[in-house]
Amino acid sequence: MKNKLNLKKVQLTYLVSAVAIIVLAVLSLTQMNHTGYDVVTNFLTSNPLASQTNTVFAQASRVMFSFEMRWALFALLVLCLLTPLTYIYQIWSKYKKLDLRLYRNIDSAVTAIFMFLLIAILSGAQDISLLVFSGSLIAIGYLLACRYIKNKQSDKSLMVISTVSLFLPWLMIASYALNSVFYGNVRSPWYVYVLYVVVLVKVAMLLVAGHWAKSKNANKVSETAQEVAPVVISLLIKVAFVVVLIVGLSK
Repeated sequence: MKNKLNLKKVQLTYLVSAVAIIVLAVLSLTQMNHTGYDVVTNFLTSNPLASQTNTVFAQASRVMFSFEMRWALFALLVLCLLTPLTYIYQIWSKYKKLDLRLYRNIDSAVTAIFMFLLIAILSGAQDISLLVFSGSLIAIGYLLACRYIKNKQSDKSLMVISTVSLFLPWLMIASYALNSVFYGNVRSPWYVYVLYVVVLVKVAMLLVAGHWAKSKNANKVSETAQEVAPVVISLLIKVAFVVVLIVGLSK
């Protein structure tokens, strides 16, 4: 039989999460350097040097916008604050009327997309179309995984499609990483490879949670643990991601 939900422990967990995220946000702005990155769009254009009739084309690119990594990380942390602040804002008596799992799922998906896009840009993927497509695949993967967990009946096809959608964008990352080594004769900085591991662990945890939710052991866990554990795990992954970036891009 499940134990009664410990609201004080849940509230303390969200409070600690909010404070930790605020501290990380301040550190990202004060301790990181001003390294900037470009997001571009690629297209074909005529090559007047090769043909006077504009029948020879060449690949070109145009910068859509530029940004500093520290501000992108700060924006990510601001988004991460929404879930704990949403809970803290609620009156205790209204807690059960609020579907925090929905907020957590949205937070997890948005965080995963944001983290992946930052890693992709650090790996050399700058084309906006490619970034949007990859982010959309991750969003679909998270949506299907959450649908699988929520459904009472086990539809394994949802989990299979979700797994493919979540890991397919990583083929792009692997391609850029290998191309940098074989054609560019360079390797990405150490912190990029560490970030690969952090985000892959985050994706793996989602898939493990999906399988665990359908197991018999899920009903034996207390309501407090079901509320606290996802918040703690999510916070640890966010801390690891942010700390690695801050150290890697420190002043």
